Amino acid sequence: MTIAVLLGVCGFSQANAQALSFRLEIPAGASLGSRVLKAAEKDGFEAYMWIEMVTRENIQLFVSLRDELGSFSKNPIYILNDGSADFANADQFTRGYVSTTMMRHGTLVHNIRPKINQVSTWIGVPAKNGTITTIEYF
Repeated sequence: MTIAVLLGVCGFSQANAQALSFRLEIPAGASLGSRVLKAAEKDGFEAYMWIEMVTRENIQLFVSLRDELGSFSKNPIYILNDGSADFANADQFTRGYVSTTMMRHGTLVHNIRPKINQVSTWIGVPAKNGTITTIEYF
């Protein structure tokens, strides 16, 4: 008897469907460290480490150097964001921090001709003990 009542209740219920809409935001993928080059100390200049950062979009980049006490370092930061690996053409920033884009011009990747899939920036930081390097992107 209870089985017949349960089947009767299930047979008369309705299923309602509702359409959903959602927006998926995927961050511009970034990779670091695949090519880290360390330049040797030469002619009294400090050794610098060159880090290549690769992203799928021309995003904002913030790099800062701090000493062990948390103050901005006086050592220069080098940014090479012209698509090359010619370190002699890197821009020097001496404030202890720099905010820039992955490429010098503010164009989105899908608007760049000839067509490319990713952009690359080289970041030169001192290879010095006690220096904290922070790389943020957004």
